[in-house]
Amino acid sequence: MTVIAIIASVLVAAWAAWRLYVRSRRSDRCLRLLLDALRNGDTSVKFPEYGSRAQANAMLNEIRDIVAAAAADTAARERYYEVILDRIDTGVVVVDGRGHVYRHNPAALRLLGLDVLTHVSQIARVNRNLAQVMTGSATGRDHTAKTGNAGVILAVRGTDVTLKGEPLRIFTFSEVGRAVERAEVEAWQRLTRVLTHEIMNSVAPITSLSAILADEDDPASVAEGLDVIRSTGEGLMRFVTDYRSLSSAPPLQLKPLPLSRLVRMAVASSRGGCEAEIIDNGDVQVMADEGMTVRALANIINNAAEAGASRVTLTTCAEEGCGVIFISNDGPAIPADRIEQIFTPFYSTRRNGSGIGLSLARQIITASGGSLTLHSPSPVTFKAVL
Repeated sequence: MTVIAIIASVLVAAWAAWRLYVRSRRSDRCLRLLLDALRNGDTSVKFPEYGSRAQANAMLNEIRDIVAAAAADTAARERYYEVILDRIDTGVVVVDGRGHVYRHNPAALRLLGLDVLTHVSQIARVNRNLAQVMTGSATGRDHTAKTGNAGVILAVRGTDVTLKGEPLRIFTFSEVGRAVERAEVEAWQRLTRVLTHEIMNSVAPITSLSAILADEDDPASVAEGLDVIRSTGEGLMRFVTDYRSLSSAPPLQLKPLPLSRLVRMAVASSRGGCEAEIIDNGDVQVMADEGMTVRALANIINNAAEAGASRVTLTTCAEEGCGVIFISNDGPAIPADRIEQIFTPFYSTRRNGSGIGLSLARQIITASGGSLTLHSPSPVTFKAVL
């Protein structure tokens, strides 16, 4: 009897083990089936939620639903970005390591003057240097290229990315001419508003006083009115003189000069309204017109003093083969709503300000082949590149 009981126990254990093995194999097959389906983008697979595997199959179906929802969301985002990419005016070209075009938008074809773009070598027909830039290693830098499409000048920038382990390069193309034209129109609109404001402020009192004085018999009142007209007229003449200095600057005589010398001369020639400190970081040579560049830098120093600064710091250094001057001051910060206007001719926040100091400084430095920008609104710091 004992032997029979032992044999029965072994058979039961073997049967239980076999059932467990079968269930395990079935679970493995279901899981493998789900993974294969999801790997191939098939989210229609569904497992029956009844019987002994109801709970396990329900979990597999839930995993399928989560992955399907994520895939649907990703597809919707891709369609959204595709629409944006097809509508923008900036050209976009994505290239792989072998020069094959992975993706491009209609604007890229229009700007490049091409009907089809499948490989970077096709861009060589438009501009050989541009094709070399796109196959070279100089990504992350701005380049310009002229195309055969009515001589359009493009600003080009490349960025390296990795997608699914594959290195790609994204290049953007924008038409320089249109951006310049828009900036010029906006600048002229701002300038016209300022000119109109200044002229009307001068002409209006002259006109009204003239009408009053025509019927005035008191000599003292007439003399007082004429004095106001004279003072207003002188203000208008100063305004015209300032405009003439801005619009008819003499040609620049560029020559190699030590940057430190220009900074020292600018401090010496400024009106001395605030303390100036010079931090010189090495011997840097620049191409500049000595007199006009000194005038431009002095204008920035004077502008800081007039804005309420008590200290100005001029720091020189070299960046990418150019001489750079950071001009910072401890005056009031520039409000965010005025940052875009500070270089507009005749725009000033001060009652008696001429509004030409910064605009004339930028004009001189730009004519020298450099640039003048606001580096920081607080503390106020300008960056001049020569």
